Amino acid sequence: MKSPGEILTAAARSRDGITAADVVEILAAQRGNEHLDPAELGARWVTSERFVPMVLHAAMPELGIHPGTRGPSFTQGPIIVDDNESESYYSDETGQVPRFIVLDGQHRLLGARCLGPCATIEALVGDRIVGKIRMTERKIAIKCRQLDNDMRAYRESPSPGSALRRLQLAVEEGFLSAERLEELRAQWRQHHGK
Repeated sequence: MKSPGEILTAAARSRDGITAADVVEILAAQRGNEHLDPAELGARWVTSERFVPMVLHAAMPELGIHPGTRGPSFTQGPIIVDDNESESYYSDETGQVPRFIVLDGQHRLLGARCLGPCATIEALVGDRIVGKIRMTERKIAIKCRQLDNDMRAYRESPSPGSALRRLQLAVEEGFLSAERLEELRAQWRQHHGK
């Protein structure tokens, strides 16, 4: 049997991705799952047959992270994402049932989210949700370009009212941290002498 690290490393180097059986092996090897039946793990959590490599925006709100996930990641490799068909997995930020579930790599995703709203992460995405993920990714890419334009307009304009309002909206939507907005405001005041 291959280790989870070997499976993920091979998948990251391949365009073919991995199979549902590979994902079940990874889940069965996770700490705390050793005593569980792999067939039951697969039946409960894995809905896709194949998992294909993609690059995702870490800020995608539809990616559910278990509420207890804290601390740094000690592993590497792509995260594994599938459909949340059982709808038994809750997001800690909103309490809502997420559309997609991170089966492996929650700490890696959490770490990537700390890098900012437009940070990306490698992922193996279940074939059942590739189309939905691509649509969501397009929306986030547009939002990232807009956020970048708004930050630039805010920094450069002597009266950045509309850019500031859009940045405040990005904070309300959870797309930009309040701390980052305060940093931008301090930079603007310093640059414009106000």
